[in-house]
Amino acid sequence: MLTNIPIRNPELLDILEGMRSLFMEKYSPEDTNRLIGSFEDTAEDWVGEDYRKEIMAQGREHIGYPIRARSYALKPEHYLEKNSEAYSQYKADFREFDEAIKVELGIAQNALSQLYPPQGFISWHNNADAPGYNLIFTWSETGDGWFKYVDEEGKVNTIYDTKGWTLKAGYFGTYDDNDVCYHAAYTSCWRMTHSFVVSKDKDFWLDCIEHIKGE
Repeated sequence: MLTNIPIRNPELLDILEGMRSLFMEKYSPEDTNRLIGSFEDTAEDWVGEDYRKEIMAQGREHIGYPIRARSYALKPEHYLEKNSEAYSQYKADFREFDEAIKVELGIAQNALSQLYPPQGFISWHNNADAPGYNLIFTWSETGDGWFKYVDEEGKVNTIYDTKGWTLKAGYFGTYDDNDVCYHAAYTSCWRMTHSFVVSKDKDFWLDCIEHIKGE
């Protein structure tokens, strides 16, 4: 089960706020980074109930990753002008904050770093191709957005964004262990997500959560 978790660790909050400032103030990813998806797509076609049912009915034929999205990829490899001086600085800045989070938590894999514009979204999918315990850091400009997932009983749950930084933590499994988690997200305001995979070490993942909560 996924849930919103408060972030009280002051060192981590400083790092996350640095990332927010980097991509919302110093840089303009909407001008310099690759757009995933298109503004011509209708979000409801990909985050609505009809598409959810279609994806879930596919079973193992759905490989796991999202088919549609509308967001800007923040990792340096998605920067458009790689021969520019600005790219060198962008890459250094991104890696500084990315490594700072990894060192703070003792983790290694950044699975996703995205900036969603208003009306941004990620379509229903289940991450069956990338299983593991996840830490999903989300910043919302106004809190006007949501994350939906299907629980073990088949019920669709909605976690509404709140303004500022929050953490979602959960396990994305595989078809073989019968523990896939279908999920989607949508936002009406600017929204940033940095997702990290903590392999399959549940105890270490739980320790990370306690550290993030500042307890």
